[in-house]
Amino acid sequence: MVHLADGIVSMPVCVAAAVGAGGVTIAGLRGLADRQVPQLAVMTAVFFVVGAVHVRIGPGSVHLLFTGLLAAVLGWRAIVPVAIGVVMHAIILQHGGLTTIGVNTLILGVPALLIGAGAERWRAGGSAHAAWLIGASATVMTYVLSTALLVGITSLFDRRLNIAVGTWAAMHLPVMLLEVVVTGSALAYLSRTHQGAWRPCCVEDLS
Repeated sequence: MVHLADGIVSMPVCVAAAVGAGGVTIAGLRGLADRQVPQLAVMTAVFFVVGAVHVRIGPGSVHLLFTGLLAAVLGWRAIVPVAIGVVMHAIILQHGGLTTIGVNTLILGVPALLIGAGAERWRAGGSAHAAWLIGASATVMTYVLSTALLVGITSLFDRRLNIAVGTWAAMHLPVMLLEVVVTGSALAYLSRTHQGAWRPCCVEDLS
């Protein structure tokens, strides 16, 4: 249910979402330095791979998102790996619809972009504990915002879908908790190995 299928959203909304998603993705690529390309490529691969591995829980299946990790590591450029990953999921794995690529990109990418923009102003201050909290907070906030967007969009077309969204959210609670631990631990590790100088890559773009 994270990736909406074809037919759930009307075509005018799909077109508008595709244009919007394309615009913010292009904005995320503007001014990209050569040294940032490998980092962006790795995060894109992470998003694609974790989205390809589904685990059966109750009435459906779940998969990791790591949009919080993308936000914390890439800043406002986090929308880029989400857009690329959603396209690859739809074309290669048939996960999500082709007409809803723009909608799915916005549902997952806008929260990552917004939290990432805020992350650019955070400082770990040399503390691995602070970095862990940044990762945990980014994960929770991206999940909450994505769920809110999903509820808002599906409510426009069929309020009965909110039951499915609620089920999806409940099923993903353990997934979110796992991501909190993994993302927080990853950022804490980066904080220690970079002598406390860890920060989202795009902070340097603004300085």
